Amino acid sequence: MIDRGQYSAAWAAASKFFRHSVSDAKWIRLMDAFRKPLGNLLGRKLKSATQVATLPGAPDGQYVVMQFNSSFANKKTAIETVTFVLAKDGSWKASGYFIK
Repeated sequence: MIDRGQYSAAWAAASKFFRHSVSDAKWIRLMDAFRKPLGNLLGRKLKSATQVATLPGAPDGQYVVMQFNSSFANKKTAIETVTFVLAKDGSWKASGYFIK
């Protein structure tokens, strides 16, 4: 959804903790400021995936922190970090997204 510029839909599909941490409007502003300028995704390759039970500033739970080597039209080399949490309904929900 983020790659397609559907920032509000990505926010709505994220974990409850994420939605309580950042408003939809702020999420859209952040994505417009940091993700949109990178342009279209050219490629993404999994760098690592790590299961953890604790993360700074987040409640204990079952998390997977995934890092990707990514390339965009306007930034050839980037590292995306996406964190997922196992929700009470058994589904995995995004709970964090960072680009470096």
